[in-house]
Amino acid sequence: MKIKCPIPQCGQENPLDAAHCSSCGTNLKAYSRLLLMPDDLFNRALTFSQGGHFQQAEQYLQSALLFNPRDWEALLLLAQVQALQGNSMAATETFARVMAKAGNDPRLTSIAMSLRPAIEPAHLDETRVRVAPSQSAKSSSKAEANRRKRKKKRH
Repeated sequence: MKIKCPIPQCGQENPLDAAHCSSCGTNLKAYSRLLLMPDDLFNRALTFSQGGHFQQAEQYLQSALLFNPRDWEALLLLAQVQALQGNSMAATETFARVMAKAGNDPRLTSIAMSLRPAIEPAHLDETRVRVAPSQSAKSSSKAEANRRKRKKKRH
């Protein structure tokens, strides 16, 4: 594997363990650490989530996503971690971000859909059903109040 010099005018391919660019002398050690940082953060998050330390896993995933907001694997794991913490709203929003990124990629869509039950458990549908009647109850009580006002005006 090689590392490309980050200087646009150079772009020289260098060995991964090179300290400096062989063409322009740019320090590649710090740059190579930055390139590997998102993977390191993801792996730490995965370790924490497997150990049941979901809050720490979420923090590492959020950091990894700062480096690469389009990292669909980090987004999927984040959605799972959020669901396991009981934060179904955040998990659903994160899952929606994954699906938006999936676009026409059948492989990503397939993977995301296979994980959907773990992210959006059945109780989420029940929660939505519970919200709907209370909203309709509010609207029906408003309608009733409006009917009363109309009756008063007639008399």
